[in-house]
Amino acid sequence: MIVDGGMQAWIAQGFPVRTKFSLNFAHLLIASAIVLGVAAGMAIALREIAIAALILVSAGVLLLKARSFAQTPALGTVVDLRKACST
Repeated sequence: MIVDGGMQAWIAQGFPVRTKFSLNFAHLLIASAIVLGVAAGMAIALREIAIAALILVSAGVLLLKARSFAQTPALGTVVDLRKACST
């Protein structure tokens, strides 16, 4: 369907807009941490406590890294330092 006025008119009329799927690096890190958590559970089930502890530490590091990526502004975005420093 063609709408006169382009994309802005399309959105103004309430039609849906599909965006491309983009893989977020922070989401990839969280998914990796979940997989490591499952692996740690398997290690606990096999009574390999030391290995499970090491796997859980690595999963924790991945979660912390994902959190720092989520809080960091993307490249190319303009950050107002006055607002960032006032909080």
